[in-house]
Parts: sequence; structure tokens; C-alpha cells
Amino acid sequence: MGIDYTVTDGVLVYASFARGSKNGGYQSIPDSVAVAAYGTEAAYTKEVGAKFNFGGGGWLQLAVFDTIVKNFQANRLVVLDGSPLPQAIISNVDARSTGAE
Repeated sequence: MGIDYTVTDGVLVYASFARGSKNGGYQSIPDSVAVAAYGTEAAYTKEVGAKFNFGGGGWLQLAVFDTIVKNFQANRLVVLDGSPLPQAIISNVDARSTGAE
């Protein structure tokens, strides 16, 4: 969801909110039954910013954002006993990214 407003001919301000998700599942070769299942991931992003047009000479965009990921599906490689190849193990952790550009 987003909104924008043209302040003048060369200045636009905007705000947006987005939610995305990814299903959970079961790992094919977990290192234990306790970690066989991994949960659903959901990301929430908020951004506000402005775009400035320099009369056909280019654009400048300024923005600040905040993204929170609940149950981020973190992937790690491990070598299990008796296996010559590393296996991917997925676990869920919360993550956040905040910044300006």
C-alpha cells in the first residue's frame, strides 16, 4: 500500500507499507527431529521518501526505510556424521534492517 503527493512540478513525496510472506515447511535431512520443521516467514517494510527532478537533468531520491522480518528463514550448511557432503539446515530467527538512501 502506498501514497504519493506531487508537491510541485519537480518534487514528489511518498510513503509505503508492504507485507510479504513465505510458507514454512519440513527439511529433508534435519540434524534432529526437533528442527525438522521451520516456520512461516513474514516481512513488514515501511518507507518514506522524496524524489526531486532537476529539470530534465536527472533525479535525486531520498528515502528512509525500516524492514522487520519475523521468523526469517536462515540457512546454514553443516556436515552431518556419516555424510560426505554438507547439508542445508534452516532455522527461524527475527531480523531487522533500517536505513537511509
